[in-house]
Amino acid sequence: MPFITQWKTNVKYLAIVIVVAALAGTGIILYPNKNISPEEKQERPPQSQDIVEEIEGLPSGINILNKNGQKIIINNRDGYQVNIPQNWGDATVEDLSIKEKGEEAITLFEKNTQNWVSIRSFTADSNMSLASWVENDIKNNPTTKYNPYFKILGEENINGNNVYKMVNEDPITGKAYFYYIQVGSKIYEIQSDYSEKSVKDVVSGMNF
Repeated sequence: MPFITQWKTNVKYLAIVIVVAALAGTGIILYPNKNISPEEKQERPPQSQDIVEEIEGLPSGINILNKNGQKIIINNRDGYQVNIPQNWGDATVEDLSIKEKGEEAITLFEKNTQNWVSIRSFTADSNMSLASWVENDIKNNPTTKYNPYFKILGEENINGNNVYKMVNEDPITGKAYFYYIQVGSKIYEIQSDYSEKSVKDVVSGMNF
C-alpha cells in the first residue's frame, strides 16, 4: 500500500540520519582511505615551518633549512647535511673553498662568540683506508709535515659514522682538533681550534 511504503521509507531515512548524527557527536566518522602517490606528495608545498634560506656569498647548492626551529645546512654540492647546534643561535656560514686545490669548505660561526667549526672535503682513492689517507696527507702537507705536535686520538663511531680523530697540540697556537669521515671517494675534515666539543657537536649532526 502506498501509504505504508512511504512510511517505511521515511522511517529508514530517519534512522540513517540519527546514526550519522550520533557518530558525528562522538567524532567517529569514517572517510574513504585515499592512497597518496609519491608524485602527489612531491607536489605538495612544504610545511610553513620548513623554510629554506639561501646563504648570501655561498655557491649555489648550499642552503639552510629551518625546520621547527632546527637549522640544517643542506650542501647538495658536497653531499651532506648538518644540523647547526641549537645553542649556537643565528649562526653564520662562510665559504672557504680553495678552488685551485679542488677543496670545498664552509665554516660555521656561533653568534656572538669566537666558536667556529670548518667542514672541508677532499676527493680520495676509495680503495685507501681513512687512516692511511689522513696519515699520508699529514706527511705530505707542507704545513704539517714537520709538525711534531700532531697526535692521533683514535677512532670513534659518531652518529653511525666511523670518525678518525687527531689533535695538534701546538704550545704556541694552542690545541686544534681534526675529525675525519670517509664516504666513498670523499674525505670530510671537520676541525676547530675552539674546542673538541664544538667539533663533536657538529659531527654528531652530520648526515650523508
